[in-house]
Amino acid sequence: MTVTQSLVPVQYVVDESGQRKAVQITLSLWEQIASLLANQYMPAADAARRIQVDIDQLERWLANGTLPGIEIDGQWFISVEVMNRFAPFEQILDDLDAEKIPPTLDEILAMFSQDRKQQQRTKDE
Repeated sequence: MTVTQSLVPVQYVVDESGQRKAVQITLSLWEQIASLLANQYMPAADAARRIQVDIDQLERWLANGTLPGIEIDGQWFISVEVMNRFAPFEQILDDLDAEKIPPTLDEILAMFSQDRKQQQRTKDE
C-alpha cells in the first residue's frame, strides 16, 4: 500500500460495513483563508482592541495604506508582524498611564525616533 501526503483535509467515517474510510472535507472559502492566515495575520477588530483604537479608524488606516493589511471579502486583516511593532509603544503608553503624567513633545518625538532607528537596523540586518 502506498501512502501519500495530502494537503486536502479529510475526516474519517465508518461506513455500513464497519470499514473506516477517509472522506474529503470541503472547507468554505472563509475556512480556507483562515487556515492560511492563522499565524501571519489577525482580524482588524482584534488589532483595534489590542491598541485601543476604534475599529472604524483602524480600517480607514488600512484602506488608505497608512497601515499595511489585506482585505478579503470586506474583512480587513493586519500582519501580526506589524502589530508586534506596536508592543514597545503599548508598554510606554501603559507606563505613562500608570504615572498619570502626559509625555512631553520631546518624549514623543524621541519614542518615534528610537523606533525608526530600530526599524532601520532591522532592515539593514
